[in-house]
Amino acid sequence: MIPMKKGSITIFERVKYYLKTPTFRDEEQNRIARLLQISIITLIIGIVIGLFNCLLFFFLQTGLILILGLVGVVGSYILLRYHHLRIASWILLLSFMITLIFMLLVGDGSHDIVIMLFPVAIMVAGLLLGKRSLIVFSLIVILSLQSIILAEVTGVIVNGMSDLTLIADMVAVMAILIISAVEAFLLSGSIRSSFRRALLNERALNKSNITLKSEINERNQVEESLRKSEKLYRTLIKTTSEGYWRVGPDLITIDVNNSLCNMLGYSKKEIMGTHIFDFFEEDDLKIMKKHASQISRTKYRSYEIPLRKKNGETFHAHFNATTLPEMDGVKQGSFALITDMTGPNELMEEIQMTNRALKNSEKVTLKILEDLSRENEERKIAEEGKELEMNRAELYLDLLGHDIGNLHQGIDGWLTIAKGSCDNKIMLNKALDGSKRLTEETLRLVKNVLMLSRLKDVERLDEKIDMVKVVNDAIENAKVVFIGTELEINLKCDEKNIYIRTENIISEVVFNLIHNSIKFQGLQKAVLDIRISKDEKGKIMILHIADHGPGIPDEQKINLFNRGKIPQKKIHTGIGLLLVSALVERYRGTIKVENRVKDDQSRGSRFIIELPLF
Repeated sequence: MIPMKKGSITIFERVKYYLKTPTFRDEEQNRIARLLQISIITLIIGIVIGLFNCLLFFFLQTGLILILGLVGVVGSYILLRYHHLRIASWILLLSFMITLIFMLLVGDGSHDIVIMLFPVAIMVAGLLLGKRSLIVFSLIVILSLQSIILAEVTGVIVNGMSDLTLIADMVAVMAILIISAVEAFLLSGSIRSSFRRALLNERALNKSNITLKSEINERNQVEESLRKSEKLYRTLIKTTSEGYWRVGPDLITIDVNNSLCNMLGYSKKEIMGTHIFDFFEEDDLKIMKKHASQISRTKYRSYEIPLRKKNGETFHAHFNATTLPEMDGVKQGSFALITDMTGPNELMEEIQMTNRALKNSEKVTLKILEDLSRENEERKIAEEGKELEMNRAELYLDLLGHDIGNLHQGIDGWLTIAKGSCDNKIMLNKALDGSKRLTEETLRLVKNVLMLSRLKDVERLDEKIDMVKVVNDAIENAKVVFIGTELEINLKCDEKNIYIRTENIISEVVFNLIHNSIKFQGLQKAVLDIRISKDEKGKIMILHIADHGPGIPDEQKINLFNRGKIPQKKIHTGIGLLLVSALVERYRGTIKVENRVKDDQSRGSRFIIELPLF
């Protein structure tokens, strides 16, 4: 019971509190508690009415019996409030039965109308007690009444109607009570079964409600993600240096960004609602109409064409156009990213080549993403290897997004230098060579990824690869990518050439380990210590790559080569340490990481790769 503070609630609220049924953990107990409380309240009301009649007609003996019965009923209520459900039920039923027996003894015995309440007591017991307890209570009632009737027949009990009591009365009363007990037994079982079914239905409904709420929450999260994605998309369109031009199916302008307005010399208000053909000279208009006719037939288009500014001047513009997919059968038009191609011819040719290479890599990337997505869906159907294949597809997605992004960043840096070095022929050529080399590196990486995506289905090749050359090439590539970083790379080789048994893809392993070691040391300066050696037996090549960065915490070293066990934070490692480990194991090698300085993780890390010699 919860203690009640005086003065804190009204009398009505206090009565309401005490009339509230106590709560139990089991639903069956709650059902019995509610029936018990109803029975208690009913008996209290009946006894109070009986006491009022006894006082009115001076039935003192009957009144005293009713008072004793009221004490038992109140005791049952107190036990119920203290959660003694079973004892409270027995106290109530026994008090009811004993009260009825005493009323028979002071009344007309077995011929008293009170005897009709004994079947009621058995029926109430059927609702409150279990099957065994009901049988016990029914036997108690039957034996008690049979004893009273037998005493009247033998003359032990004498009352106004005892002379009329016969053995036949015993048989009749026993038959009535047995029928009542059987009905109570069957009725209680039916009620319990119905209650259990209702309880199961309620639980199923609650489970369905929980599932529905979960689905609603997931949908809200998806909608929130879409809103954030749309906001990011609008921000990118606003801030990009390239012009953004979206037109409807009728080629009427729907949206533009500030960069395009600056290129054309118009305000956004002046461009909105205009036809795209209004911005071309007559000679160029025929070419543009030809490109526009391809909108419904090709998804991606890339072309160059002069655009006319507001002041009448023209400039060469490069269009990267995309046709938007239909929505509910309605065409959505297309959009284009436009680049101002004004500049030296050499630079323009190089940029065009770079854009074509990037566009091709984007198409290949999209194709790979589609293949991986389709492969991911097929893996969902398979019973075995489901989780492994999904992680594999996610790994390739991270590889494309991260490594190609790194190379494109380097290309962008070289092109920026080229644009600012138009008057410096040497620097211009150097920048163009750098961007060309990184473009080739991008295409090579895409080719390697295509091979990696089918690695498990491709037979292993044992090629003779010079590890010294691989490391030197990776160092040169790193110098191109990290053009603004002061690099100090100390390379030590025990021999001029050290050949291992692997494939060309090993170059990606080395490049990415070097790339990460430089990247996590900062943008100002990076120091690497690299050593290539053989083991004492001359059968194993050992590659050490040590950096002077912040190091890797010991708790992360344990699962560093199994990204699926690191849920707190995604660590991009270029080609991915999980893939590095897979490739090394493919050629019966090993990879591990340790502190560069023993017992001091803050002074850098050392990756050690061992592979069989050729």
